[in-house]
Order: sequence, then structure tokens, then C-alpha cells
Amino acid sequence: MSSITMSKIRPTLLRINIQAQRRTYETRSSDQQTIDLPDGRKLGFAVYGSPEGKPMLYFHGYPSSRLEAAPIHEMAQRIGIRLIAIDRPGFGLSTPQPNRQILDWPRDVEKFAQTMKIPHFAVFGLSGGGPFAMACAYALPRDMLTAVGLFASGPPWAAGAHHMTITRRITRFLANNCPVVLNAGLSLFVHCLTWVASTRPVITRLGRWLEKQDKKHTSTVKFEKSHAERIQGLMSMLVDEPFRQGADAAVHEARLLSSPDWGFQV
Repeated sequence: MSSITMSKIRPTLLRINIQAQRRTYETRSSDQQTIDLPDGRKLGFAVYGSPEGKPMLYFHGYPSSRLEAAPIHEMAQRIGIRLIAIDRPGFGLSTPQPNRQILDWPRDVEKFAQTMKIPHFAVFGLSGGGPFAMACAYALPRDMLTAVGLFASGPPWAAGAHHMTITRRITRFLANNCPVVLNAGLSLFVHCLTWVASTRPVITRLGRWLEKQDKKHTSTVKFEKSHAERIQGLMSMLVDEPFRQGADAAVHEARLLSSPDWGFQV
């Protein structure tokens, strides 16, 4: 097991290289941490909030990464939460896990907590991370898991698809029947979004929008980063890290989340 040095985190910075159409990361080491699992895989994670606070494991949405939790760093600090955001397999820094199931996640979480020497913790799942938080509630020992929080959780498909959007239904169909097509579509979408976000008109419009937001909060919020850094950090969180290893994990997880059988009943 690798040894971990924990420290106070600030959101990740990113430099865009427009000519090369790729990004080089300027991240603090504590945003780029990994641990080794017994089977040789790695789990990537970042820590936000209060280093001495009560531990809460944050499960990101779909598709996303550990950096998703960066915007609530200061809130977690204020309320005394040590917020540890973990990349699921294939996202961000975490090693892919072929054929994984939702109930494989609690086992990874248990090994993670043991390695980090965290005997008791809460979990919080946002959107697509919700089913994985529920899996922990189902599978983890009661003396280990203290609480489970969900926000806009991914819904159980076992309840039926009549309430699902057409986009989700199409994604489910492609993930189960044409995964290569979905993979190519996601990869193309990421490439196009990256290119569009790096164009001068978009950067200018986003800069103007940020200026308006700054004026609304100048009396209560002090921004330490330039508009360019904030835009770049947003792109890192939304695009770069989730698809750092390609779209395979997103395709597989779409299949998992849309399955009528999560391995447990909700």
C-alpha cells in the first residue's frame, strides 16, 4: 500500500494549449493522489474541506471525476467536513476495472478506508454517484458507515423507463446494443466541446459572464483566480478528467446505471 500525505487542497488549475488541442495539467500534488488496491489497481482521489474534519467520501456524478468536489471545498471547510472525492474505475486517475458491477464499489471503498486509516465515515453520492452510495449502504458494515447522503441521485431503472428522458433511453440502448457507437459519439462530443471552449468568442463570452457574477458577489466572495484560470479549471472538471482515459468507463457505467438489476433492491 502506498503511504498518503494529506494536506489542505485548493481547486486544480489547468493550462490550455490551443495549438496542440490538448491540455497540460498544473495540479497540486494533493489533487492527484492515488492508493494501491490489493488486486493491483489504483484509486485516484482528492481531499477538500477541513483536514481535521469528520470524513465524508464523495462519489462523483456521471460522467465526472474527483475534481467535481472542488467547488464545495470552502463549504466543507466551514462545516468541519474532510471531503474525500474518489474516482471510480476508469475515470480520472483510477485504473479501469473490466466487467465491474455496482456492488464491486463498496469493496473498493472499504479497502480505501482501511488504507487511509478511516474507521468510520459517511458517503455522499451526487447524480450518477447516488447508486454507488446506495450500494455502500447495502454492503458496508454498519460500524463503518455512519451516514449516506444523496443529491439528485440516478434513479433505479427497475421502476420503469416511463419517467426517463429520451436522451437517457438512447444512451441506454447504445450502451447495451452499440457500445462502439456510444464510445465514438462521446469521444467526438468531448473533442468538439474542447475545441469550442478554446475559441476566442466562447472565452470572451464566458469572461463577460464571470464579470457579471463577480459584481454580484464582490462584497461576500473574494476570487483568487483570473477568469482564464477559472474557465480552465471548469473545463478540467467537466471534460478533461472524466475522459482522461477515454470513453470506455462512461460507456460501461451507462450500462450499469441503466440496468434494472443493481444487485440490490432500492
